[in-house]
Amino acid sequence: MEPTQENEAKVLAARKQLKEDYLATFSTDAGKRVLTDLANRCFAGRTSFNGDAYQTVFNEGRRSIYIHIVGTMNLDLERLAQPKKEDTNV
Repeated sequence: MEPTQENEAKVLAARKQLKEDYLATFSTDAGKRVLTDLANRCFAGRTSFNGDAYQTVFNEGRRSIYIHIVGTMNLDLERLAQPKKEDTNV
């Protein structure tokens, strides 16, 4: 099924709202403290590997949540809204 412009607009609007919600949540002093705590607990900026494969996988799950939060707050909505370039090498 081809995505329609209407569907794409709805998805973009929803992602914009979610980004705004994340920014509102984590831009307060309390939110900044929580985000800092999550960074410390979720292996932001450091390896999650600790020699035990099961623990490393668990740690990576924690890390992925932090990456999702920060990624959502840094989402480039203008880039997402640009029309996709068709492959001209066909």
